[in-house]
Amino acid sequence: MGIPHLAGHLQPYAIHTTLGHKNSNSITDIDKAPNYTLNLIIDGPALAYHIYYRLAHRSSNALSPFDAIPSYKEIGHAVLAFLSELEAHHIKITHIYFDGHLPHHKRPTRLSRLETSLKDLTKLRKKYPKGFPISSLPPSPVQSLPSSHLFNSFHSIPHALRGLPAPPFLVPAVLDVLHGNKYADITAIVPGEADGFCAKAARDEGGVILTGDSDLLVYDLGDKGAVVFFAGLEMQENEGGDGTVLRGMVYKTTEIANRFELPNLQRLAYEIKIDPNVGFMEAKRRARQSAAEEEDGVLWQGFREEYHYYSIPASPSLQEQQQQQQTHRLDPRLSELILQLSSSPSHEQADATIYLPFLIDDPSRSSAWDVSAEIRHALYDFLATHSTPPHPPSGLLQSIKE
Repeated sequence: MGIPHLAGHLQPYAIHTTLGHKNSNSITDIDKAPNYTLNLIIDGPALAYHIYYRLAHRSSNALSPFDAIPSYKEIGHAVLAFLSELEAHHIKITHIYFDGHLPHHKRPTRLSRLETSLKDLTKLRKKYPKGFPISSLPPSPVQSLPSSHLFNSFHSIPHALRGLPAPPFLVPAVLDVLHGNKYADITAIVPGEADGFCAKAARDEGGVILTGDSDLLVYDLGDKGAVVFFAGLEMQENEGGDGTVLRGMVYKTTEIANRFELPNLQRLAYEIKIDPNVGFMEAKRRARQSAAEEEDGVLWQGFREEYHYYSIPASPSLQEQQQQQQTHRLDPRLSELILQLSSSPSHEQADATIYLPFLIDDPSRSSAWDVSAEIRHALYDFLATHSTPPHPPSGLLQSIKE
């Protein structure tokens, strides 16, 4: 979701370096930096969207956005190819985290994105009143794409292919693929936002977080953590001609904060968020001043709490173990609903909310979700009455909002 302009402001302080070599005996640049490793922690949803947009970009013959949509099978194949290339470049993938429950303060952002998707789909419906034209020439098979196509994302998607929402089950499809192969043990739907788990792993274990979200720059990653964005990845031929190298912009957030004479980048990010038009030099000045004066207002406290670390207890209780087992391989939306029902006392039940995937259907007609409304309501009833603690059936369907 990110803080606008933050990554752009910090880019001059990032290091453009080699992340890994393939078919080469050379040591990587990042290995030379003390306290850094080639352990990679991947933001799962960002991985799914990165691959989707890279595949959508391959369709040079597409006549419409709909024509450019890759199939779930193609997306799954490309995800595995992408991860295999990382490993072939001697990069160890230690964790792939997916959101299992987004915090309540993200609700306005989620609703805003849904509204934007609806507006985009409405515009497309008007642009193509007789339906989307389909090219007679199929897109290039995923297997035939050069490996560099999955990494070099500096080419923007053609304007004619923009505006169509991503496939509704993009993230669950990627999860299914990961859970069905050797990456299952390092893939997890976490009981919270993936960002916090990525940040904690980077700080505690050391490693680079691969993400598309500038929020990861705000966490205190310590001396062993860093951030690389999907958009900055490049695959190039090795100078010696004996293989390829992966390069990227590495944001060593603690080093950058030290250059600014700040304990971390949270104060700076806060100043940019509350005043998006502020100049960068002025934002740094305000951040240093407020840190020195230890300003501790309500807004600042609320902002700082958004960037706390998540952790699963080392010795979880039986209930926590059962909850982890229940949600580990579920669709993230079901995981989120179960976690909400499990955390709300029955006598003080707050509204539980499930955000249904945004379907690519005709916005001028009723949604295809309406057909299965009764089945979903029966499922909600079952989940609530069998949750811990149990929720009374009476009024339940009104308390679970879609």
